[in-house]
Amino acid sequence: MLKITLKVILLSVFFTVLEAQALQLQDLTKLLDSKKNITCDYKQVKTFQGQELNSTGSFYLIDKATIKFSQHDPFAMDTVLNSEKLLQIIDGNEAAITKENNPQVFEVINLVMQVFSIQQDLENHFAVKLTGTLDNWTLFLEPKDELLKKVFKTILLKGSNNIQSITITDNNQDLTYLEFSNCKQ
Repeated sequence: MLKITLKVILLSVFFTVLEAQALQLQDLTKLLDSKKNITCDYKQVKTFQGQELNSTGSFYLIDKATIKFSQHDPFAMDTVLNSEKLLQIIDGNEAAITKENNPQVFEVINLVMQVFSIQQDLENHFAVKLTGTLDNWTLFLEPKDELLKKVFKTILLKGSNNIQSITITDNNQDLTYLEFSNCKQ
């Protein structure tokens, strides 16, 4: 009986220590908040209705307020997201989505900005599951917000000092996979 009691006590202490050391979203937010400006190369593979589309380019996170994708291949295109608009530039032609001309799409864009910066209030919009350590973490997001549920089924982020990859599954089971490399601060 004493052996069983000791085992229960030891297991209780062990699991309490494990819980205390578990990676928290605030730890990840703090790590990534320290990186205000990041430049990376990216590779994107998008599976759409059974077709695979590949693209490569450069990714910029500027002052944690602007995201820019400069696609180089298969054709040149810039996409800029910030709190005021989403701007796409192809061959010098600009197309913008703003809060005024498309409020629902713009709301989704702002939530995407939150995902890239791993903000604390992600838990307001997503069911969050974070595993691993600061050196090797995985963040699984499942939308709680009705608008997001119409767009995304799941978002999976993996990383260490930076986000290394993002896998987005939409409601049609189409996948978007982004892999970031050569990241510099």
